[in-house]
Formats: sequence, structure tokens, C-alpha cells
Amino acid sequence: MSAQTIVVKKNEEESKELLNSSDPAPAPKSNFDLLAPFRYFTKSEQRNLTLYILGIMLYKFGLESINASMNGIIINRLYMYPKGLAKDDKSGIELNATAVGLNLACQVIGALTIGPLFKRFHAKNVLACAILGFATIV
Repeated sequence: MSAQTIVVKKNEEESKELLNSSDPAPAPKSNFDLLAPFRYFTKSEQRNLTLYILGIMLYKFGLESINASMNGIIINRLYMYPKGLAKDDKSGIELNATAVGLNLACQVIGALTIGPLFKRFHAKNVLACAILGFATIV
């Protein structure tokens, strides 16, 4: 008997044992690793990336919270002044629609201008100016 025959018989015996056993077959290991690209960076770069991602997430959460708060304030004004504000005949619904449209327009303008700004200036400076400008407006 050759070595190949012995290996084939051994593999056949193992497959028969697996078929006869009551335990489920082990799940195949997945090759998907979410953190694999993250391991190419040094420890300090990993820490900086983590802080950067968390900062962006918190900024986005704050931005959406402010938008929702402003929308709530406008809707509250709608119930307080159903026929419009003192000098205006605009109703709260029109005011709310204007504010939502302005918000979306500002998001579009910001998304279009951020790319060229990143190419020309350092990303940290662009983000710092954007956050400072947003804080000043609010």
C-alpha cells in the first residue's frame, strides 16, 4: 500500500465518523476581518485614528441634535403663533420648511467645498475652522 492510499482511507474514515456523529459540523472559518487594515498602523497612529473617528461621530451626533432641536423650536413656535410672527404673515410650517431647506443647502455646499479645501490645506486646520465656524453660527 502506498502513502496516498493510506491518506485516502484515513480521510474516508474521518468523513464517515463525521457523518455518523450527532455533533454538528464545525462552521467554516470566515476570512473577513474588520480590523485587519487597522493593524498596518503603529500604536500611536491607531490611537489617533480612533480619537479622530470618535470625534467625527460625536460632532455628527451634536450636529443632528442641534438640527432636531431647531426643528422642535420652530414647531413649538407654530403652535404658539399659528398665524405667523408679529410682522410676518409666514406660518410656522413655512418657517420650518425654510429652515430645513436651508439646512440641506448648507450641507450640500459644505460637502462640495470640503474636498478642495482638504487638497489645499491640512485636514486638521479645515476641520478646526469648520467646527469653529459652526460653533459661532449656533
